[in-house]
Amino acid sequence: MLDKKIYQLFWPKPILGVNWYVNQQGEEEIRYTNIGLSKSKLSLLGTPQSVVNFDQVDGAIKKLPIALTISGKGVLQKVVEATDADTDDYVLSEVLPNANIKEFYIQRNTIAENKQFVAVIRKSQIDLIIQKFANDGTQIIGVFLGLSALINISSFFSGYQSIEIEGYSIKLDSNGGVAAISKALEEKNENYKVGDEKIGADMLVAFSGAVNLLLKTQGELEIEQTEAAKSDLIYSVAAKQTGLYSGVAFLVILLINFLFFQHYYKQSDNLKSQATVYGQSFNQLKEIKSQYDSSRVFLSQAGWLKPNNASFYLDRLAEGVPNGMMLKQVNLYPRKANKITERNTYSFESQLMQVKGEIDKNSILTTWIETLTQLEWIASSKVIMLEQEQENKPGLFELELEIN
Repeated sequence: MLDKKIYQLFWPKPILGVNWYVNQQGEEEIRYTNIGLSKSKLSLLGTPQSVVNFDQVDGAIKKLPIALTISGKGVLQKVVEATDADTDDYVLSEVLPNANIKEFYIQRNTIAENKQFVAVIRKSQIDLIIQKFANDGTQIIGVFLGLSALINISSFFSGYQSIEIEGYSIKLDSNGGVAAISKALEEKNENYKVGDEKIGADMLVAFSGAVNLLLKTQGELEIEQTEAAKSDLIYSVAAKQTGLYSGVAFLVILLINFLFFQHYYKQSDNLKSQATVYGQSFNQLKEIKSQYDSSRVFLSQAGWLKPNNASFYLDRLAEGVPNGMMLKQVNLYPRKANKITERNTYSFESQLMQVKGEIDKNSILTTWIETLTQLEWIASSKVIMLEQEQENKPGLFELELEIN
């Protein structure tokens, strides 16, 4: 991830919002609009356009960084009962039962208590679309699915009761928040006013994607290709701007140094009085160093300064899970169950892993434990709890693994 200060200084403006839309007949349509941001004011730069092939887009515009929103056929959207605490795997199963989370991208928007609007697409489909843009030499720096980007900026439409778009009706409350989403009874193509601009419903999705990136809502999908393009673009902009002003900056620094020299030469008596202030700062520095040393001792005792093999352990553990078993919880380096001291300090089991889950039969757990104890990184195992109330229902187990 890039440093936030670099993002703020060199974030690209304007951004081209592109909506890759596929209708029910499988026909592709590319809608795009150029959005700028100046002094916190959004503005349309040119007229929104719609083409059937990206080759038809003007070459100069294609060089802009792209916020890509994919909608229509191929993007499954649904309102499900879920909260932020639920995993993507669980939410995907509510949309597509038995689907493998590794094969899909998923975007979730909370629209009411215990309700989320979910958009899902196959990763292979996004890879093909991104490759098409890459072949044209364009830079996609953010990807959104369906109505997700629009929902993120629903407060922009606080003057409307609803937004009718792409076969959906988005009901808004008085503050512009999303109250409900349902299938639209009829297709409309109204114009919506955002600030001083009017946007047609068919261009709202493309507009919303660009606005999300300009305002840095951070709701885009985490895709390796787009994250790399984003980093390259930021550093490219930074290099151009710093290179352009480097000569002027050097002269300014020389002038500032000269002025400071004259000033402090005449104010030497004032420097003596400031020595006391610097002495206080030095004492504060000593105190901060003491706090740092205490924190380091705590981290060392907890085992957090040792090489972190957490990803290795969890990967190997999950790799060998047999059929008929489901892991519900893995606690790596649990806190010791000792009494809290007066200073509220804690210590951790740096060589321990706790595993909880469900099994169809007790024999599955026995076989799995035998397999685990043969692994080089596991020293020993201990069953803490094993119970199965009925034969036709999964049993529960709790296991402790000592790590080498």
